[in-house]
Amino acid sequence: MRQRANGVIEYLGRLDHQVKLRGLRIELGEIEARLLEHPIVREATVQVVDGKHLVGYLVLQQAADDWRDQLSAHLTSHLPDYMVPAQWVLLELMPLSPNGKLERKALPKPQAIGRDYVAPQTGLEQQLAAVWAQVLEVERVGLHDNFFELGGHSLLVLLLKDRIHKACGAMLAVNQLMLHPTVAGQARCIEGDVGSSLIVRLNSQTQRTPLYLFHPSFGSVHCYKAIALALREQRPVFGVVCRALVEEGVEVPSWAQIVEDYTHQLLLAQPHGAFRLGGWSLGGNLAMEVAYRLEQAGRTVESLGWIDAPPPARFTAFWEEGGLVDEREICAAERRVELLAVMFPAYAEQIQNVWQAAPGEQDEQWRRVSEWAELNLGDSFRVLTDELQTGGETERSWAIKQVLDERLQDTDYRAIKAPVHCWWAALSEGGIHQALIETGMREVIGQAGIQRSVVIDTTHHRILDNAEFISSFVAAME
Repeated sequence: MRQRANGVIEYLGRLDHQVKLRGLRIELGEIEARLLEHPIVREATVQVVDGKHLVGYLVLQQAADDWRDQLSAHLTSHLPDYMVPAQWVLLELMPLSPNGKLERKALPKPQAIGRDYVAPQTGLEQQLAAVWAQVLEVERVGLHDNFFELGGHSLLVLLLKDRIHKACGAMLAVNQLMLHPTVAGQARCIEGDVGSSLIVRLNSQTQRTPLYLFHPSFGSVHCYKAIALALREQRPVFGVVCRALVEEGVEVPSWAQIVEDYTHQLLLAQPHGAFRLGGWSLGGNLAMEVAYRLEQAGRTVESLGWIDAPPPARFTAFWEEGGLVDEREICAAERRVELLAVMFPAYAEQIQNVWQAAPGEQDEQWRRVSEWAELNLGDSFRVLTDELQTGGETERSWAIKQVLDERLQDTDYRAIKAPVHCWWAALSEGGIHQALIETGMREVIGQAGIQRSVVIDTTHHRILDNAEFISSFVAAME
């Protein structure tokens, strides 16, 4: 596709761009149309290369240094993560046939990307690497390659879990796979040779001050993938997951114990040097509390990212108008719907609308949602079906959310020295009460403490994937 000067989109090839990649149905034309919405793109085509890789070919109006990050963030804000190309090729001109159609065979192959290859050594490592190669449909997998940087996403984690069980006889939890996103880490996990670290590496960068992002109330950190990928050329990004999510039989402790545990985790992981901290929703509250503890221990926190996080419980105007913990008894079918919306944020509103419009009892409502998902989400929904039906880890995540929402009532602002950067979703309770929350924060950290305050036109649950937010966040981290 290309965009004429008058804004009209011109199709250079066939329109039936629906393909299947790793069992997921993908509309290539939809990705191309979204790319052309971005002002820096003049022409775009998205292809499946070697039947394995989603590659974006582009002719740009202007090539900014961060064009890859801009476009990845833009697509992530509108499409599921498995529809965002992992590789890009920049062209001066699209290759055309004599009749003016795109000559796909003339498109160059993308160069290989990633860190230096280190071959798996042990039998178990080689077995795991083979499973990864099968799931990700790549030729080889290195010992320290990051699953998500090779094109993995939240749905493929479920497939990886099943394939590892069949190939190795080991049953790793989804959160173990995300906590250890390398072949080396997963091999250690199977062998029982893992410590109690709650820190997940989210990209492979090793230079400059690392950024640590704290989990929201579901306990996981997969929500930060877009940030990690956008910063992969700038600085290391790590996630801090909830201990109760990754250690069997562990209950969620008090708020003070959580903060103490996470502070200890960061000090162990990084005995020297400065920190950058951040978090979305409840994760923002954790970031401020841990920043205060680190500073009390004599360490430097260069900045704190507060992403649409709520105020302490004493700010009753916020909590009485919509921020209160939902104490309704929520049935299993409704929990499945909410989790489905979390896994497919681009379809969250449609999923909720189908659920609310479906007649009958809750089982019948879920049947209607399943039928809609089968039709509109295809294989990507079928990958999730067993997990949603049987509960297991999703039920555990839901239970943790309920407890963490209660623990949040014990948080408060802290007199930190680190500059605070705030981002608000205009359509959320936080965005509506931005002035109230920031006024209370300034009373504790000082008038100059908030160095940035940005309102993004989105909802609370979509802000992390919003292109405007990603661009602003990356700029703040420079």
